[in-house]
Amino acid sequence: TKTVIHSYESPTSITGDHLHAYAIEVSSLQVHELEQMRSGEQHWYRADQAPPVLNDAIAFVGSWLHELPWFPDEAALRSSDYYVYPWSIQLHGVRPSAATLIFVRPADKMVFYVSGET
Repeated sequence: TKTVIHSYESPTSITGDHLHAYAIEVSSLQVHELEQMRSGEQHWYRADQAPPVLNDAIAFVGSWLHELPWFPDEAALRSSDYYVYPWSIQLHGVRPSAATLIFVRPADKMVFYVSGET
């Protein structure tokens, strides 16, 4: 089962600019399940071990988190308490211009989804 604890959806502009975020409590979430879900470069990363492009995407979405008091802050999201799945990262040159990231905190079975574009 799952329960949406918090959600936020900004209006989406004609150019696609938006911020969508959700906090979802799930009934089961085990670290070993996350670590087994590997398909090439598409897999869960422990947040404190994220590769450079994913670190840039975390910083990109982190710039909006002050608007979401219920969402973990960027420092927390980079800790070993979280795993992150890069659903999509769009670059403008070498900097993210859009990202959809899914974070999980296994300790209390929480999932945090964030999607932003500028």
